[in-house]
Amino acid sequence: LLLKLTALSLASSSGEYAIAEKQALRGSLESNAAEGKSIRRICEDGKNNGKRQVDRMWERLDEDCNSFQDLEYKANDELIDDLFRDKPGANWRVESLNWCAREAVQEELTRIEDECGEGGGPPELCRELGETAAEEIVLFDFCPRYDDGASD
Repeated sequence: LLLKLTALSLASSSGEYAIAEKQALRGSLESNAAEGKSIRRICEDGKNNGKRQVDRMWERLDEDCNSFQDLEYKANDELIDDLFRDKPGANWRVESLNWCAREAVQEELTRIEDECGEGGGPPELCRELGETAAEEIVLFDFCPRYDDGASD
């Protein structure tokens, strides 16, 4: 009986601790929000910042769909993996801002890719590249001639 009472006592006190812990966390977020910005506003700032950074990169590439892969590489390298990366020990505001910024970077890259068409360029570009490749194969004689011995 004493063992059961001890177990019940421990279970109820640990449950109270968990509830108190959640209330403390909620309270700290609410008090932080009262002091500054709400988490929603922080996320909006992060999204705006992420989108703005991608748009600046895209403008520097003259918004040329042929350069989409360069944009994608730069955005992943400089923004997602560096500027907006997870920072160990960062507070919840920084974590939220960076997480939302990374999401916005991905959304903006998807929007630009959709605008450019699949493959980062319009269909005319694919045809032009194919024709150029075929011309170079013939011009530089990349393919050896094959003689099957049949007479014409």
